[in-house]
Amino acid sequence: MRLALLTTIISSTASLVKASSQIISKTHGEIIDLSYQTHLDTNKITSLLLTKVQSTLENESDGSKKVNIDVSASRLGDDGLVWILDSLLESQDGNEPMEVSLEARMNHLSPTGASHLLERIMNFNGLLNATNATDGTDGAREKTESGDDKDAAVSEEHSNLDGNGLQTAIYIDTLDIGLNQIGIGHGRGKKKSASEMHKSLRKLVENQSECCPRILRLDACGLGAPSCRAIGKGLINRQNHVLKEPKRSLRKLYLGGNYGIGDGGVAALAAALKTISKPSNSEEGDAVLDELDLSACGVGDAGVGALAMAIESNPGCIKRLDLSNNDISDEGIVVFSKGLIKGYQKTKKCCIDSLDISNNVDIGDEGAEALFDALECGAIRSLSLRSCSVRWRGVVALGTTLGNMFIGEGGDDAQPKTIEIDLSGNHIGKKEKKKKKASVHTNMMNSMSFIGKRLKSGLKDVGLSSMIGSGLESDDEAELMDSMGSEFADEQAASSRCGAAELYNSLCQDVDTSSKTRASETKNKVMLGMRMCNFDEKGIDAVVASCVLLGDHANVQLCVDCDMNGEACDDEDVTKALIAGDFRSNLLQEVANRYNDFDEDYSDDFGEESYDEGYR
Repeated sequence: MRLALLTTIISSTASLVKASSQIISKTHGEIIDLSYQTHLDTNKITSLLLTKVQSTLENESDGSKKVNIDVSASRLGDDGLVWILDSLLESQDGNEPMEVSLEARMNHLSPTGASHLLERIMNFNGLLNATNATDGTDGAREKTESGDDKDAAVSEEHSNLDGNGLQTAIYIDTLDIGLNQIGIGHGRGKKKSASEMHKSLRKLVENQSECCPRILRLDACGLGAPSCRAIGKGLINRQNHVLKEPKRSLRKLYLGGNYGIGDGGVAALAAALKTISKPSNSEEGDAVLDELDLSACGVGDAGVGALAMAIESNPGCIKRLDLSNNDISDEGIVVFSKGLIKGYQKTKKCCIDSLDISNNVDIGDEGAEALFDALECGAIRSLSLRSCSVRWRGVVALGTTLGNMFIGEGGDDAQPKTIEIDLSGNHIGKKEKKKKKASVHTNMMNSMSFIGKRLKSGLKDVGLSSMIGSGLESDDEAELMDSMGSEFADEQAASSRCGAAELYNSLCQDVDTSSKTRASETKNKVMLGMRMCNFDEKGIDAVVASCVLLGDHANVQLCVDCDMNGEACDDEDVTKALIAGDFRSNLLQEVANRYNDFDEDYSDDFGEESYDEGYR
């Protein structure tokens, strides 16, 4: 259990760091990297930053004022980040506001420091026009009364308008303060500071002065359900107070790695998403949030059920949803899938563009089949089920879904379709996994059993065998051995049939092999991930046969990533052709013909049991 939890934490942290760097890199301009400058004080870091910002702005060919700043892990603390923002604002000239993407992870930020930072961002962004200049002055005066003279003096200086009546300002487009423990509140004083942080977070999300960052990363910050309630209230208040969609508002929210959120926090967010509707004049569609990351947040079936009700009532409220590394089971996913289907039936529009429920080990074939039903009706476009417990029965359900979507009446749809499904890391092949070393508990029980037998033998020699029963094995030991036996049986049953072969067989039932598509007719595309699925050579060939079958006879380009399946992927040319979906290549055609010929001739003569031994 502890090892599994540690693996999940490491996986989640790696994904968070990777996602953060991707977000910053996608924004306009180069990154001004001052991360890990622990040997420099705040003044030195600020001086270097201002010099690099000036150089970056001068080199912008389009004249835009956009900068990406990374000061992660520089031990800036509570005052350092505010001081940097003040200095940036002071250095600005002209009327055009500067758009900043700020990454400040791992900077020892406290709940109080986070509260001050969010308030300062509201003041800065609120100075985008003359009507908000007074608010910035009031905020500075409040700081003066509280004793924060340095920050207040800078804010007062910035509250003056220029000659055109417009205030130069900074707009924080992306704010990343992940991996700072800003949500932890234990004890009387700390609970008060956490409460203040939640209040500032709510005010920021309310966005009444268009001050909220478009992208907000709060991953692995020790947040819990109260933080989600604050964000939910902010979203609802934004809806109630703003008559039209603001130019700037929260679009992407990342809360991954906050295990304290749980079902209660997710329910609070779902309640907000359920009631919020987008203005008719919105330029960003019907979504309340373009992206919501709830990975590794302790979400269970109750939480995912709350999200199902939100999506059913307000279809399309989330474009991309990440629920990976949680505690969701088949039961919760079945309910969630039904909510997606009902939501689609209301609007006839896609409910979620992308859904990631990877590494929920209690999701198996039943959950996968329910999600494929939602995929088939059009409620989902992209689905990731990596490292779950899907086996060959789930792949059969996938084959049925693809057949219903693209073959027969489903293939007559004039609108081209592209879907993505990732089943990597699921044991859907027949190749057996490497046997794991026995656990400490198992070794201990084996040693106890050996000692018990020796003791029983010794007592028998001296005529005291009646003092013990027929064996020293405890009920726990018997239960352990029974469970090990059942797990072994389940594993054997899971790998008794190859998912790739079952996919091909399922597709063969629907495809009309008498007709062949022309080069210009292929219009639908399926991108399928099957990395680390324990395929043997026969399994890879079955995947190739499925690719060729759909391409030749069903107007579907099937692109499959089968890499990292051991020796079965030794032929790099086949692997690359599969990823490209090049079903017309001579190489894939030859492999498919080999599979079909062998399947018909060999298995008819010798049976399925000796099939694998003869397939070389």
